[in-house]
Amino acid sequence: MRFLGGAPSAEEIAAVTAALLSLRRAPTAGPETRRGTTPRWSAPLHYRPPGSWAAR
Repeated sequence: MRFLGGAPSAEEIAAVTAALLSLRRAPTAGPETRRGTTPRWSAPLHYRPPGSWAAR
């Protein structure tokens, strides 16, 4: 995901955060949530520190 202005604005951060939270709350996420395991999209979110976009 690339931001045209370089660093994302507060509105962009809020929109992305809201989208991720709504994905996690989706009841029809797939068989991985029914098994009680971690949803596959939550794992890659941790490899990048929250402030890494500011270093670009």
